Amino acid sequence: MATLKTNTLTGTSTAGSIAVTGEGNSTTTNLQQGLTKFWMKVSNSHTSLDDSFNCSTTTDVATGVLGGTLTNAMGNTHYVQHVSMLADNFAGSVNFARWSPHADTTNRTTSETRSVYAYAFSDTVNFEDANEAAMVSVEGDLA
Repeated sequence: MATLKTNTLTGTSTAGSIAVTGEGNSTTTNLQQGLTKFWMKVSNSHTSLDDSFNCSTTTDVATGVLGGTLTNAMGNTHYVQHVSMLADNFAGSVNFARWSPHADTTNRTTSETRSVYAYAFSDTVNFEDANEAAMVSVEGDLA
């Protein structure tokens, strides 16, 4: 088995784009586009950044709304965001986390991502800070 060691990979036709042949040798994936560009894990009601990548700061925007500032901005606002939050278990409720905007937040930008945690009883939606942990990741094109 041969071992390849390098610090830099550069595509031959486009410097920042490298195609990787997938399973079955029938498809290719762009390595650069498939990488996570931002992630953060926040604990203690949005006040403590446990670990992150490409995240300069977090903001407790409002009750149930967590903001994360990207060190290097995304190329557009069409990126994909994944959100997972841990909070109290409200018996009989449906818990959900999603990308914002909601009532009092601004629209998505290339330099800040926002997430909402809420729980619902019947037709009533309640916003609450995730008191255990919030995890957010972003995939897409950097600027």
